[in-house]
Amino acid sequence: MRGHMKTVFSYLFAFSVLLVPTGAASQEGSYNYFLSGNDLYRMCQSSRAEVQAFVMGFSDAMSLRDEVNTGQTLCAPDTVKSGQFVDVVCQYLTANPQNRHWRAAYQTLTSLQTAWPCQ
Repeated sequence: MRGHMKTVFSYLFAFSVLLVPTGAASQEGSYNYFLSGNDLYRMCQSSRAEVQAFVMGFSDAMSLRDEVNTGQTLCAPDTVKSGQFVDVVCQYLTANPQNRHWRAAYQTLTSLQTAWPCQ
């Protein structure tokens, strides 16, 4: 039971990180989302732990959505580790600066779908 609670608190922490807008986001203007690709890119440069929390929460949310909607959005192999997700997202943001003003969730989805396309 104790391990289960630790996992629950880990997920709650990850989602709380997603819900806290950064100062950079508020400087860029008022949007209907919390993080832009620019915010996520800055996190790639300074705090891989924050990026990991964001990407893991995003991945879990997409998996849950896929289960509910019976469609598949992400097709990464089960053997992919969270660090690989972080690498893919940060590399995508580095290689595509022209898109960083878009919402971070969209950037994350695009980078993961590009790395592991569904067949």
